[in-house]
Amino acid sequence: VGCANTALTFAFVARTVTPEQRTKKMSLLSLVKVSGLAMGPGFNAITARIDVTLGQLKIDEYNSPGLLVAIFQAVIILIVVLVLKEPPAYAKSNDESTSTTVADSNDERNGESSDTFSSTYTSHEVKVSMTTPLLLCFLNILCFNFFFGTLEATTTPVTQTAFDWSPLQISYVFMILTLIAVSLSIVVIVLSKCVEDRVFLLIACIFAIIGPMFARFTYFYNMSIPIFITGIIAWAVPASLAFASNRSLFSRLIEGSHQQGFYSSLLSVLASLGGIIGPNWVGLTIGSKPNENEDKHVRVAPVMYTGILVVSVIVLVANVMVLFIIPTEQPILAHASKNTEQDELEEGLLCETNDE
Repeated sequence: VGCANTALTFAFVARTVTPEQRTKKMSLLSLVKVSGLAMGPGFNAITARIDVTLGQLKIDEYNSPGLLVAIFQAVIILIVVLVLKEPPAYAKSNDESTSTTVADSNDERNGESSDTFSSTYTSHEVKVSMTTPLLLCFLNILCFNFFFGTLEATTTPVTQTAFDWSPLQISYVFMILTLIAVSLSIVVIVLSKCVEDRVFLLIACIFAIIGPMFARFTYFYNMSIPIFITGIIAWAVPASLAFASNRSLFSRLIEGSHQQGFYSSLLSVLASLGGIIGPNWVGLTIGSKPNENEDKHVRVAPVMYTGILVVSVIVLVANVMVLFIIPTEQPILAHASKNTEQDELEEGLLCETNDE
């Protein structure tokens, strides 16, 4: 039930942040989201060492994860109740647009002064149809969550068989994934001012092929740890790059629609679906693992990696066709659209000057 907060959070940002700042803010949200996915298992390194007694309550490695999550959720609820303010309502008609600030709208509705938001944007209701670029965003979120889900689901059985790692040692792998997600999200935030979202998506699609291909041909159950870590890093890059960029592109496509919450919820549903399909695909295709007395020079799940490669190629072709080849009137270029608007404004001012 609590997973609905993802859709609501991204829809909130889409309505309250200017287009030129949206990729940066989406990147920050994606940074903490992906970090959370990887940090969850990584907290085993902390909870595995807990063994205390508070009165009649014994806290150990079995119940401490649940208590930790409960504490986090209580803090989040408190912050939402005390800090979060509603964005302004849409204009009642499509012809009417209002350029205002969220703070101004909150002042009118809440009767108080607030400078929580300072970005000015146009809040008007528009009709959004299911266009090809929008469908691409749904495909991307489904597939990149599928990639990340397979990565997480593969890590434990492979490391246990190949290296005989304990759950605590495996948690360190997820910490590496967290560092990768944080680092790449920072890169996206820094470069989003001059690099289009479709460029990040293209790079993500390329790495979505490189990672599984590297694992397909180099992963054996007697591989070295550096080989395994190299594959993990290459495999973790696509999701870290794609989540923020895809969300930013998606928010531009549905900007101004009163159905932002619905579309964002649908996007989150597909993200969860991808996260469910990934581990199930691993379970169906990982194959048999060698026993302790058997030769471990056996490829790791070749069928699984082949299937992932097929999906990766489909995603790459779809992104290249929709974002680079097929012409569209949809706002897929954030910086280009901004420059076009400025050119039109300058041209209008020039015409007025000539008339005078």
